[in-house]
Formats: sequence, structure tokens, C-alpha cells
Amino acid sequence: MPTSTSLPRPRGTSNGDICTVRMEHGGSKATLLSSIYMPFEAPDPPNQCVRRLLDEMMGTCNVILGCDANAHHFQWGSKDTNKRGESIFDFILSYNLRICNRGSDPTFKIRNREEVIDLTLSNLDDSVLRNWRVSKECSFSDHMQIFFDVSLDRGRQIPYRNPRRTNWDKYTELTNSQLTPNISTETVDDLNGTVKNLTDVLLRCHKESCPLTYPGRKSQPVWWSKELGELRKNTRRLYNRAHETKLDIDWDSYKVSFNKYKSEIKRAKKTSLVNFCESVEGVNDAARFRRLLSKDPKSIGSIKKQDGAWTDSATETLDLLAETHFPGCKDEDTVNNERDDFRVQEPLDLVLIDRVVNRSRIKWAVSTFKPYKSPGPDLIPNPGGDF
Repeated sequence: MPTSTSLPRPRGTSNGDICTVRMEHGGSKATLLSSIYMPFEAPDPPNQCVRRLLDEMMGTCNVILGCDANAHHFQWGSKDTNKRGESIFDFILSYNLRICNRGSDPTFKIRNREEVIDLTLSNLDDSVLRNWRVSKECSFSDHMQIFFDVSLDRGRQIPYRNPRRTNWDKYTELTNSQLTPNISTETVDDLNGTVKNLTDVLLRCHKESCPLTYPGRKSQPVWWSKELGELRKNTRRLYNRAHETKLDIDWDSYKVSFNKYKSEIKRAKKTSLVNFCESVEGVNDAARFRRLLSKDPKSIGSIKKQDGAWTDSATETLDLLAETHFPGCKDEDTVNNERDDFRVQEPLDLVLIDRVVNRSRIKWAVSTFKPYKSPGPDLIPNPGGDF
């Protein structure tokens, strides 16, 4: 399965009309996948963003462009050729791209019109990108779904270990048989050697007790339901009937079912989000929620101050939010300066240290860990509970 990478992205390859991803898949070249919308009112398509994308990436990447071109040309199966189509065809020739469209099946369908205005472009040959076709099924859109097969070098699936699948009885048995009861801590080297031996034993026992897991297919989203499935099935059935009969009454029935289906999806997503937010009570759940949101960070933007003016920068916005919700709080630099001023004046009390740090207290601290806590630098997972 291809995997996305953090390789440098070409400048200006994504905006409101273009979404581009670069993928590594084990081959000699990466593959650039781009979904492009060409507004009908924009002259001389495609725009400079698309041309700049190909100027930067054509020599180093395979390119697959899925275009809502809003243009007609005989070369991709349209019934006629217009000025927009000529402009796009000149672009195709200048960049030596291949038109992957086959046949004249309409890619755009409404009640009173059908046309081919969507096209797939690529620099891959027929042996790599093949079986291009327009789906006959309802796509829940005015545009039909387009399918094609791409034969790329398959990347290696990276297995992982899921701590929840660990056989903890086997793990306990292995650790009890392999750990040495006599521990020598007379010198620093003895202590370091003991720590290394303990870490190696725990990691080895965990690998033997926890099988490798390979990535699989994702399940349905949590908001999906049997009712939505039935509604989607009914909407597709009505679409097929309207497409066959071309009667206004059948198109009206399809539109009613389509609007209801879209409305129910929005309602289900909103209800699922509300239920999830209401279920977040502990720190762990809130931290997990924060990690999910941080994967797609959004800019805070400007907010209005009490005097009616707006903040001019992200720093000013954050300062205002902090002062509003946490009045009088100190910034990190002030706290760090106060910590630097602190100095230990008294010598260490070794007797007190022995009372505070002992076997029973360490056992209590480890036992308070939550199950399946993420491992630390030693990479040793913690099952939780007593040990």
C-alpha cells in the first residue's frame, strides 16, 4: 500500500480548487496525485498553479491529474469542442500528458443534460494506468465516479505490535524465568549493566508474548448506521430508475431521497461529535481528543478586544485569550527565571531519600499507571496493575 511522506511539497500545489498529495510507494519515482477544479468562469484553463505544479514535478514524479475541467473537446469524448477545451488541449500537448478517458460515457449528468467535462491526465503509459471507466452507479453528485487501475510498485507493509493483544500470562512466565534475582550494584558499571540486562529481558519477553500485527482495512465510521445504509441503497435505486426512464417524476423522487440522505449524514456526524464531546470527562480522554484535533491545526485568526479593535497577530491573540481566561498568569520565561534563582542550600539528606524512594513506593507508583500506557525511552510497554 502506498504511504504518504513528509517530502518537500512543491510550492502552490494546493488551494481552494486544487488538492495535491505526493506519495512514495517503493518505486524509482514518487507519484503525484492531484484533484483539480477548473472554474467555468476562469479564462484560459488551467491556471498558473497547475502549470507551476507540473513545471516543478514532471521530471521527478509520476503525475495523475483528475480534472473537473468544465470544458468540451472531441479528444475526451465530448459532443463538441469549445474555447475552454482548446485551451486545455494545448496545455496537454505542451506538457506531453496522456488523456486517459475512454469512450464517450457522460461524466456529468443532470435532469436535462449529459456531457463529458471531467478528464484524467497522466504521464504514465497504458501498461501502468489502465481500465479507465465511468461508473454507472449513483455517486450522490452531478458528476459520476471515475475508476481506473494503477500498477505501481507495492511498498512494504510495516507491522507493529498491539499491546492489547499481549499474552500477559506468558509474559509473566517468561520474565520470571529469565530475570536474575541477584543484582549487584556496587559500582556504576554494575548498575548500568543491570539496567541494560533488565531492559533487554523485558523487551525480548514482550516480543515473544505479543504477535506482530499488519495494517488492515479501516472499519466504517462510528457515525454510520444501518438506517443510513438503507437510505443510500434506496437513493441509488431511485437514481437508476430516473436515469433509465428520464421522467421528471422519477428525477423528483431521486432528488427528495438524495437531499434526505445528505441531511441524515450531516445529522449523524453532528450527533456523533456531540456525544463524543459529552463523554470526555477525564484528562486522558481530553488529551486524546486534543491529539486528534492537532493533526489538522487551524489558525486562530484575529479576535475583537474590549476597546473594539482587532488583534494584529497570532501572539497578540494568544496573549488576549490567556489574560481573559487565566487573568494574572505568568508566562513561561518568568517561571523559568524564578526556577533559575532557586538554589539548593542544604546538603542532601540520604536518610530521607531512602525513606522516600524505596521498593514499596516504587511498586505503588508503577501500579498507578493506566493500562497500555505508551512506553518511554526504554520502549518497554506497561500492562498496568501489580507486578
